[in-house]
Amino acid sequence: MKLNRTMRAACLLCLAATIPAAVMGLAIKPNLSDILLDSDEIISLATAKSWGDTVLWIDSRKREQFDKEHIPGALPLNENEWDECLVGIAVARSLDPDRKLVIYCNEEECDSSMDVALRLRKETGWDKVYVLDGGWPAWKRAHPDSE
Repeated sequence: MKLNRTMRAACLLCLAATIPAAVMGLAIKPNLSDILLDSDEIISLATAKSWGDTVLWIDSRKREQFDKEHIPGALPLNENEWDECLVGIAVARSLDPDRKLVIYCNEEECDSSMDVALRLRKETGWDKVYVLDGGWPAWKRAHPDSE
């Protein structure tokens, strides 16, 4: 009987500690997909391809994944290599300020591309920044033999 009360008290204590932790986690970093999903900033592969050479593809995956395979002409940009990679993108964008940046990541529902898109908009003020719906898997489905 005493063990049951102790277990019940321990479970209630854990639950009481979990609720504020979850609330704080949401307050610190909101789900970025909720911010972008209702906008026209998430585009289909068909839309991005219709823009032709005005697209600058940005790969937000880890360097190892980018080095293994990526969209032809894509430039890497991820949180771990932000400063080093941003320089190349800034140079490419300065040559043609009307280029549209289309960011993709490794999963169909991946926050890294959204994180990169929001950070680019916030830190650079660029407005033609989009996220590829479906990410790298969408590209691979459309181009199964590409590397």
